[in-house]
Amino acid sequence: MFLFVIIAYASLYVGLAFCALCLATGLYYLAELAEEYAVIAKKINTWLILSIIVIHILLWIFDEFKLNQILFGIVSHIVYFQLLKGFPYIRVKSISFIASCACFLISHVLWYYHFTDYRTPYYDLSQLLGFFFSCVWLAPTALFVTLSIGDMSLPGVGGLPASANNDILTPKSREHHHKQNVFTWIMDTIKNLTGKKQTEQQHYNNNLPPNFINQNIFTGNEFRSPPSPYKTL
Repeated sequence: MFLFVIIAYASLYVGLAFCALCLATGLYYLAELAEEYAVIAKKINTWLILSIIVIHILLWIFDEFKLNQILFGIVSHIVYFQLLKGFPYIRVKSISFIASCACFLISHVLWYYHFTDYRTPYYDLSQLLGFFFSCVWLAPTALFVTLSIGDMSLPGVGGLPASANNDILTPKSREHHHKQNVFTWIMDTIKNLTGKKQTEQQHYNNNLPPNFINQNIFTGNEFRSPPSPYKTL
């Protein structure tokens, strides 16, 4: 029985890791499609957000969901809709982006309290996952996936005006715009951190005296450092 439990749990975690890998691969493929069809991606995001707002209204009319959660869900998707004004170029420090992140987190809290309330009818786990996927996760996920098209789109597509073409051709403005893209900004931050560590390690190795390893002398359990390359005064 003990071996069976170990195999079952190990297989479960391996399956979850495989599902996560497949999901990441699918999102990356969608991001590649969004890079090629930027205008269509913006239209899809627009109709998607509008459709979810209509779904919130229908849930309030037919299923009598609480008005507070419905109103906040509608307001959240209106905030998401504001991100499409500069699509696909979204500034990380903009008010609309920060408000979208806050609405995304608060929506989870409000809907959690709604479904755990004793006055709310009982719903299966599959029903809850379906609701959260369509009404809470779908629009933010679609926007996050399409954020990666910022560096590949041509001037005049989405939110970038065609008059900015000359500015983009300059290295300084290209670097500045490159860092405004959310997905790329996250990847650049990680690369900068790892690159800084590699630079410090390279600087340390360059300051070592030549044949440092060959000059180390081990005698039994004792370690004797090589003579210092700097002369003492």
